[in-house]
Amino acid sequence: MTFEREGLATGTIVTTVFAEYGRLLTKLQSMETLPLIVIPHPISARPVDEVQGVARAASDAIVDSLLNPA
Repeated sequence: MTFEREGLATGTIVTTVFAEYGRLLTKLQSMETLPLIVIPHPISARPVDEVQGVARAASDAIVDSLLNPA
């Protein structure tokens, strides 16, 4: 959020378990348009090939959040 306030585009990646909390934080900070990229939970226990698949699936949203800042 600090980077966004400074005018730097970001893409915040959260897992499904933390998505609601992430959206709450954006509201509390009056930054409801801050992009959140939500990926499946858990991520740390997945094999590398699954993590790569998750990253590929999220890549368009990540690029979009960086090219079209809030």
